[in-house]
Amino acid sequence: MFTSTPSPTVTNFHSDFMHLNSPDRILEELKKIKKEITRLTSLESGLKQELENHFEQKNINSKYEAHGVMAVRQRREGRWSYSEFTQQFVLDRKQQIETQMAKDREDGTAAQGEPIFYWTIREEKK
Repeated sequence: MFTSTPSPTVTNFHSDFMHLNSPDRILEELKKIKKEITRLTSLESGLKQELENHFEQKNINSKYEAHGVMAVRQRREGRWSYSEFTQQFVLDRKQQIETQMAKDREDGTAAQGEPIFYWTIREEKK
């Protein structure tokens, strides 16, 4: 079933000295974690589908509890489909807004905030 890999270690020996994992080790661990997340997400989806099958066969109701876990069948309303006129109206307004925003940037009315830095992790394409 689930086997966890040892956590990468970040140890602070002294405020002046930090011992960190190598960047290679960090990426190796992140790759393992992302694979495990993908596997577990797929497993979760399959189990939820099995619950749906039990519901459709009337084996369970829309709320089911066992072993300290509760499953509740949720409902999400479908998306609205609008007329061609309304869709075009929205597109025109979006274009007007984008044009005004570009004008604000060009004339200096708009102010840009400080950049935010973060890491994205993905496997190399083969």
